[in-house]
Amino acid sequence: MARYAPVKITTLDLAALAFAAFRKNDGHVFKDTSFYDKVQDTMIAVTPNKVLMREGNLSVTDQDRADAAAAIEVLTQDRTMRILKNQTVGDFQNTLTNLIIGSDCTMSDAGLMAFLPSMAGSIRLKQQREEEIAGLSQISEYLGTVGDKIQFTLTVMTSRWSDQFNCWSVNGKDDKGNLISFFTSKQVCTQNGVYTAKIKRLEQSRYHNGAKVTTVNFVKPL
Repeated sequence: MARYAPVKITTLDLAALAFAAFRKNDGHVFKDTSFYDKVQDTMIAVTPNKVLMREGNLSVTDQDRADAAAAIEVLTQDRTMRILKNQTVGDFQNTLTNLIIGSDCTMSDAGLMAFLPSMAGSIRLKQQREEEIAGLSQISEYLGTVGDKIQFTLTVMTSRWSDQFNCWSVNGKDDKGNLISFFTSKQVCTQNGVYTAKIKRLEQSRYHNGAKVTTVNFVKPL
């Protein structure tokens, strides 16, 4: 029996297919054939991005190819900069970057390449937040002293669920650009709004480019 030979394709062509599939699925990366729609509160049938990429029926536009080329550059440069800064590169990002730095790949790589659009988008958002934090590091001040009860208007910059601590990690700024961080088990506290809280800690955080950060607890929305 003849051995199966994966179909070769240029990396840019497969990346462009990933963007075409991403566009076809309205900015989603579907891995399975069904998806829970929160708005409709029901499971809906979908076509996984990798299937769309392999079927050969996608219409790839010049914009898809341009977006693909830009995304490849974003991931490649981001990994290089993080290595130079001695920062950690996530395993999935590293694996995907290893795929896109080659000139060719195969259609069997479609499942991994399908995540290029969303990964590039996430990296761009992260870079924008880092640039914003770098700017705020020059003006951020503490909101009081440890133990003070305070009220502030919060603009959320990042909110991420932590499986380790079983809660949300929230980073944001007040209306004067002062940086605030806290943990919360309440999803409502991950939204922009007015809050009361108690100051837990004051620090010049290495995670915020050395900026002054007020860490709070007992966060409650008003």
